[in-house]
Amino acid sequence: MKKVFYCARCGQEIDPNMGAYVFLDNFLQIKFFEQNKDNRFCSEECACESLFLKQLPFEMVPLDDDEEEEDEEEEDEETVGDEL
Repeated sequence: MKKVFYCARCGQEIDPNMGAYVFLDNFLQIKFFEQNKDNRFCSEECACESLFLKQLPFEMVPLDDDEEEEDEEEEDEETVGDEL
C-alpha cells in the first residue's frame, strides 16, 4: 500500500517523487510542530506561510531591546550637544 502525505498548510497531496519540505531545526520542531505530519509541506511557500515568514520594509523590522537602548542613548547625546 502506498503511503500518502498531505501538506500541513494547504492540504494538497504531496508527490512522493518530488519529496516534501520539512523544518529540520530542533527548536522549530519542538515549539511549532506537535506531530511529524504537522511538519510536511508541498512547497517552500507553504512552509514559510505556516510560520508567517514575510519580508518587511526595513523601517518595520522589530529591533532587539538593546538596540532600542542604543538608539535612545544616541538621541540623548544629540540633544545634549544641541543645548550647548
